Amino acid sequence: MVFNSLEKSFEEGIFQTSKNVIVFRAIHSSNIALLEVTFPRSSFKFLKVENLSFKFLIKELRVILNYANHNDSIEFEMPNDKFLNVYINKVLIAKLTIQKIHDLKNFEPPKIEYTSMIHLGSDVVKKILANFKNNYDCVQINSKKNVIQFSSLYENKTSKINIDEENAGLYEVQIVNNTSSTYSLEYMKDIIRNIGKACKTMKMEYASSSPLRLSFVTSSNAQIEYYLAPRIVYQ
Repeated sequence: MVFNSLEKSFEEGIFQTSKNVIVFRAIHSSNIALLEVTFPRSSFKFLKVENLSFKFLIKELRVILNYANHNDSIEFEMPNDKFLNVYINKVLIAKLTIQKIHDLKNFEPPKIEYTSMIHLGSDVVKKILANFKNNYDCVQINSKKNVIQFSSLYENKTSKINIDEENAGLYEVQIVNNTSSTYSLEYMKDIIRNIGKACKTMKMEYASSSPLRLSFVTSSNAQIEYYLAPRIVYQ
């Protein structure tokens, strides 16, 4: 689910491991987006790891995971500092080349003070995005007085959708200040379509002209956060 949502411009990924948690991060080659997945101990049938960080090529692990079906068991074993063995149903499928890293600055998520937060059902968000056809390349999100408006412009025609407190798919809304920001639909759709299938709700947090954070929680208690830089719109 996670790797299917990453397009080809996400080249390198990292695993950061500690006693009770494993964190996966991937950054877009242009630094426009970052995906972070936190797997707690409860997400695993068995977990025994040391504190370390290493990077790898996402396309290589994606190819390996394509051999697995939904109910197959997947095991990772690190015999040394150069390879990560990947087993599917106890069978060694491949040795993934890895490289230990010590400086995580380039892989850290941005620190942002958000002024608006909306907690929506994933189906609602998918319907919103479906309303903006392929011709629309960006979406503007405006928050004001507990009303959130999604809008997009194409060939001087504006498509708008309003979400208010009466909407059954809106679980929570917090608006500290009136907020307006624009984001690329291209980098949002795959994340919402793939990850939204396995998550019932999604949080969107943003501030004017600041990165957007999309948050999901899976049935295995994995926390998924996707950061997307704002789209600069020239008047």
